[in-house]
Amino acid sequence: MTDLQNSLTLNDFTMMVNIIDTCTERGSFKGNELVAVGTVREKFAEFVKSHTAKATEVQPDQADDTNDDDI
Repeated sequence: MTDLQNSLTLNDFTMMVNIIDTCTERGSFKGNELVAVGTVREKFAEFVKSHTAKATEVQPDQADDTNDDDI
């Protein structure tokens, strides 16, 4: 595998959701394709949502690292 194949990021999945949304708004898909496209779009969106939530959670040991002596 090349480096390009190993470089998918959360941003790439976010961009795919945006691309699907843009294509849908512009009428790029046929009616019989909408279920498949929508299913993939929802999978990408849920993946982004779940991984974004995990990235923004504060770790319990990090929350106690505040130092009030600097005030």
